[in-house]
Amino acid sequence: MSDPVTRLNAALQGRYAIRILALVALASCGDGTGPPQDPRPMFSALIDGDPFAAETASAERFGGDAVGIEADDESFRGMGFEFIGQGTGTFTPYRAEVNLGLSVWLSFEEVGSRSVTISVSTSERIEGTFSLTLIAGSGGDTVRVTDGSFNLEF
Repeated sequence: MSDPVTRLNAALQGRYAIRILALVALASCGDGTGPPQDPRPMFSALIDGDPFAAETASAERFGGDAVGIEADDESFRGMGFEFIGQGTGTFTPYRAEVNLGLSVWLSFEEVGSRSVTISVSTSERIEGTFSLTLIAGSGGDTVRVTDGSFNLEF
């Protein structure tokens, strides 16, 4: 058996190693609020089958019952729509727009088709799904936006 000093040194080294591991583990936990959140807003869709994931998106209430939602991605593409309605349900946006670089597609009144279904609507946030069929600003050409979904704060 080894002498008492050697055993004491070995025990202390083990305790220090455990303390260091515990400190490293605690430091890696962050502030205790859970895993880091993606800072980007949740807004996604398919534009003619191509994925669109927003880099920036916003929702705004204006004029009483009107709601406007807009989003842009990193590829110079953007879209937005506005509708009138409160609470949950299915609404027809009175205006919708998709920009792909310098090209613009629109949908309003009887031009194109639009639908948004709101599943959550509070004073702080709005969540739902949408689909759009838009006509090129120059006429003729169409763009279809499918599988659209959003979860945004006001």
